[in-house]
Amino acid sequence: MLSRPHNLNGSSRRAQEGVVLMMALIMLVALTLAGIALVRSVDTTNLIAGNLAFKQAATSSGDRGTEDAVTFLNGNKPTLAGSDNLANGYRRYAVSPAAGQGWSAFFDAIPAAEKKVVPADSVGNSIEYVIHRLCTPPVAPATIDSCAVAQTAANNDGNKSGDFEFPIVTTQSYYRVTTKVTGPRNTVSYIQTVVSM
Repeated sequence: MLSRPHNLNGSSRRAQEGVVLMMALIMLVALTLAGIALVRSVDTTNLIAGNLAFKQAATSSGDRGTEDAVTFLNGNKPTLAGSDNLANGYRRYAVSPAAGQGWSAFFDAIPAAEKKVVPADSVGNSIEYVIHRLCTPPVAPATIDSCAVAQTAANNDGNKSGDFEFPIVTTQSYYRVTTKVTGPRNTVSYIQTVVSM
């Protein structure tokens, strides 16, 4: 008697019903999660790039504060040695952060009446600055013994370019201009410049 061969294909096909569907669903979920991760990564990258652009714009706007301070110093230098001009952000001696205090906390602790505010630029950055003459307090109006001043030309061996020697005027004083720029997205930038005149 001949026996019939068993239909192996039919039984294995029945055993695999639904496995392909489950695999497809798992792959679909994995691809969806990968797509969401990619979108979030691109959004984060765009946010970081935007924040860097705002920070750069705020730093560039700080030049306006420095230029305003230099204009003030140029126009008022003869009268600045003897007194403060707090309405224009000028102090005739240097004030610096206390031990453990950062520049941002130091600047924010200065009363608003002692800071000069520059009109906001077209981007919306607000600019304020203070000027400190680099002297040790207390400074008597008639003396600058405790102030940082430029060297005399006779002692100035390192200030040469080729055959030309740059003269330094001995009456030049040093001033520190600290500018704070506040812009969009809570962007804050601090710029410090030391000028001599």
